[in-house]
Amino acid sequence: MSEEELIKQWFEAFTEKYMRQIEQTVYHRVRNQAWVEDVIQDVYYRVWRYRKKMRLMERKPVEIYLRNIIRSAISDFYKNKDSQLILNSDILSFHSKTCGGAYTQPEHHIILQEYLKILEELSRQEKDILVMRILYNMGYKEIGAMYHIKETAARKRYERAIRKIRKKVKEIFPT
Repeated sequence: MSEEELIKQWFEAFTEKYMRQIEQTVYHRVRNQAWVEDVIQDVYYRVWRYRKKMRLMERKPVEIYLRNIIRSAISDFYKNKDSQLILNSDILSFHSKTCGGAYTQPEHHIILQEYLKILEELSRQEKDILVMRILYNMGYKEIGAMYHIKETAARKRYERAIRKIRKKVKEIFPT
């Protein structure tokens, strides 16, 4: 058998053995079936990319390496989804009691631009935590698990990001 055939057999055995674990882990973290499939595809792509290295590992290191691949695929997905959501989300329809109506007037655009500038001043992790907490309704425990921090640390980082936003909003839009 050639090297490529052995690698293909290993990959088939790997997917058969770990497919259920990968799907459950990703679904538990993402919870949206359409997005789950995208993340799983990315996980399999990464496994295929590192197939030669993983094939030579023992069982336990492979499982640890797989967990790292899954975690980084989910994290990268949320980072990419974050930028897509800002552009394609309900922010652009921008309904508000004070503004009355949809996002059509120039002052709405100015307000939106100011909020996006405020978000740009946050660190990558703070933005990710805000997105996971607000848009995906993830708990502090789940967020902490993704960043390998305690639940209370995740909550504190979320609260710190909210305080930063409030402070900047008060500077820009004094009441």
